[in-house]
Amino acid sequence: GFLDFRFVSNLTIRNVEMHHAWHSLQLRSCINTLVEGCYIHDIDEPGPHTPGDPTNLRYGIWVANASQNVVISNCRFRQTRHAVTFGTNSGTNGNGIQRNVVVANCVSQEADTAHYDAHQPVDGITFIGCSAIGGMVYLAESGQAVVGYQSRGRNVSFIGCLALAIPGRGFMAQGAEADNTRFIGCSAVDIQERLGGGEGVGFYIDSGGSNRHIINGCIVLGSDSAGLNATGSAHDCVVTNNVFENTGRVVTTAAVKFTNAL
Repeated sequence: GFLDFRFVSNLTIRNVEMHHAWHSLQLRSCINTLVEGCYIHDIDEPGPHTPGDPTNLRYGIWVANASQNVVISNCRFRQTRHAVTFGTNSGTNGNGIQRNVVVANCVSQEADTAHYDAHQPVDGITFIGCSAIGGMVYLAESGQAVVGYQSRGRNVSFIGCLALAIPGRGFMAQGAEADNTRFIGCSAVDIQERLGGGEGVGFYIDSGGSNRHIINGCIVLGSDSAGLNATGSAHDCVVTNNVFENTGRVVTTAAVKFTNAL
């Protein structure tokens, strides 16, 4: 990546543009950090593309290891795999959990996997007022569903966020570790089928076994499939004060659908 920080305290990165790189900004075990006003775009890999190769990072900002007390605000992203992603890498000094991180008022356009990705083992990440717009198919991976916001860790909150014209899923809780995901005051607008068909869901809870999700005060305005689809035994969920309008445009299904839930 262009900028790689490890074991840094009181770090500020402001108004930096990064583009046409394999990876841009890495924060590994950084505390008390501010990233503000950056523009990150056209993040690509070196050499020929291999579909499904996990080494092809293409991240905008990667927050990893024992990073805490981090704020990422007012940044713009275009054509990345993930605009902002979390997760722990391996190797010496590669352990830790990301906690107390806020991503606020950021805009991501044309991501090809998930615009914003809270990968396990995060615990306590908040996205506020962010926008995820559109999605692109990355070369040969034509079956890829794009996700606006994806929670794979514990106690992740999405507050007042927008998913617009996403070819796949607007908001998603994925995997067994995604307990207690909160979607508060979020909007999923014009959520479309992915290329080749399928998906087109406003809010999606997968079959990984996560529980205790809250969807409150949210709006789904146009989705090709369900407005909310919980596919596998998602227990103790609360769905209140939401609006689902013009759902099931392509796939005839309920606006709100739970399977084997308690």
